[in-house]
Formats: sequence, C-alpha cells, structure tokens
Amino acid sequence: MPTPLYYDIETSGKGIKNNGPKAFIAPLQFGAITYDPSGNQIERVNWRGRPPRQILPEPGALVVTGQSIGAVMSAQYSQYELVSKIHKFFEEKAPASIVAFNGIKYDEEVLRFAQYQNLYNPYQSQLHGNTRLDVMKAAHAAVAFDHSSLPLHRTQKGKVPFKLE
Repeated sequence: MPTPLYYDIETSGKGIKNNGPKAFIAPLQFGAITYDPSGNQIERVNWRGRPPRQILPEPGALVVTGQSIGAVMSAQYSQYELVSKIHKFFEEKAPASIVAFNGIKYDEEVLRFAQYQNLYNPYQSQLHGNTRLDVMKAAHAAVAFDHSSLPLHRTQKGKVPFKLE
C-alpha cells in the first residue's frame, strides 16, 4: 500500500508562476509528513537550504518563509545537500501517495528543475509506483462541479480564490 506523504516547499521567488526563468528559482525549505495506513504519523521533516550563489531570494519569498536574508543565506544545507535530501526522501518513501497544494503546477516544477541542475533524475515523484494528488486541482474540480461543495469565500467579482494565505 502506498505511503501517504504530504509535502510543501518554499522557494526563493515566484518566477515560475509568472512565467519567469526557472533558473532563478530555488527551493529554500522542504517540509513533509508521512503516515502509516492507520493514519498515524510516521515521520515529519523540515529542512532549510541556502540558495545557489547566483540566486538572491525575492523579498516576498522572505516574507512567506518568515526568514531574514541572513538566516536564508546561512541555512544548514547547501542547495545541493537540500536537493539530495529531498531526492533521497522521495526515493525511500516510494511507493507513496504524494499530496501537495498546487504541487503539480509549482512545487514539482521547482523540484524537477533543481534535481536536473544537481544531476538527479528530475521525475523522482512520478516513478517507483508513486501517485500524486494536487489538492488545489481537486478543489477546482469540486467547485466547478458544485459551487457549494466547499465553503469558500468569493471575491467581489464572484470568483473563488484558491491561494494559500
């Protein structure tokens, strides 16, 4: 049975979302929780890494992570070490049911590019029997099918914002 694995990353910026160059976005933090089939927590990780020297985190990224530029630049792990730990983590947990919020569109893109830059297989989360669920995409589908399915607030224009805030 696949291991339920929930994860999120924080990055040095939001360039992918804005169709910016992926080369200037790096994972700064990786957090994950795994559970056994009964729903008991097995493991919780929270790793922080420094961006590569050519990347300076955007101010908005520092606000999201709640870190100062000094703390980010002196994090415990180098970018290579952080990406290596993430890669090994996914490898050891396979097969897993990987769950994230906006993970397929953003988090996995960042991780894929970081793994590629560090000479790892960039499709680690899609191999070895892993399955993936993007909670944001599932919420989009639920609301499209039935507007009252999720108790979400609406903007003045009547749209449902799916941003984590």
